[in-house]
Amino acid sequence: MLKLKPLARMCVATVVTAAMYIGAASPPVAADPGDETSALEVIEAATPGADHAAVLTAQESTSTEEYVSHVPLMDTVITIPMDASAGVLLDQGSDVVTIGLPNAAEASAGVADEDGLVHYDNADGSTTVPLVREDGAVQITTLINDSSAPTRYEYPIVVADGGQLIDVGEGFFAILDATGQPTAMIAPAWATDASGRDVPTRYGQVGDTLVQVVEHSADYAYPIVADPAVRGNLITAVGFKQSSSGITVSVTPRSGWAITPFSNWWAEYKLWVASWYEGNKFYNQLRCHVDIAPFKSPWNLDAWRPDVSYSNVLAAACNP
Repeated sequence: MLKLKPLARMCVATVVTAAMYIGAASPPVAADPGDETSALEVIEAATPGADHAAVLTAQESTSTEEYVSHVPLMDTVITIPMDASAGVLLDQGSDVVTIGLPNAAEASAGVADEDGLVHYDNADGSTTVPLVREDGAVQITTLINDSSAPTRYEYPIVVADGGQLIDVGEGFFAILDATGQPTAMIAPAWATDASGRDVPTRYGQVGDTLVQVVEHSADYAYPIVADPAVRGNLITAVGFKQSSSGITVSVTPRSGWAITPFSNWWAEYKLWVASWYEGNKFYNQLRCHVDIAPFKSPWNLDAWRPDVSYSNVLAAACNP
């Protein structure tokens, strides 16, 4: 039987306040028999781009009912409750998004390990462990412990004052507020088994419930790690300015210093603009601002710029 060891404390630059340490959790997270393996190690080993997925761990007791993680860079507060039925709350100061947890009605109360990672036993062969990342995303990770676990996991989405979940293509889903603007984004689905093998998975949608299907079987090595990663919006406003040269798309980032793949920026940008502002020249100008001008705001993407290679855009300081 696998022996769990306490999760190692991680040094992070962001400020975290959190709740009470409840006790040691012990979901099955086997890799190789006899190894001491923590849930965090299993999840990080499986997570795509794990070097972007540093966990903000709870360090001090402030509550007996919930853990609250502050991500100042992204102006984000993420609340992870002890009661699974309450759902995870993501708040960036405007709309509050609640992400429901799988099988919450049957899941046990959360149990926190030494670093404040809350584990919910879903009573169906799976365990859900939400993680807060440095980029302000909450990675709602589910450990699928054996072949008896479900292949379908549901995440009901609720936006304060209305809103909806939509499929925006290329694996991304968006959570829109009541005005139709993106308030949160969900990265493409993934699932990985204990040997590092990809497990077929996909998202579906039933109303405002995100459904992840993980096609696992005894042919894979358990535990299997899968999740939706949900983060608040990276872009707070997009405007259009007319000059004698033409149209400029003015993009206001929440924080240009967000540590997140550019694909996340691009998927969200496309929700703000019409298709004729999605060409390669806009892609390269936006990418250039993310890469070398994160301190600038707004980011101006000029329609009249030539469509040249990304290296040429960089060489021209984003203005070829």
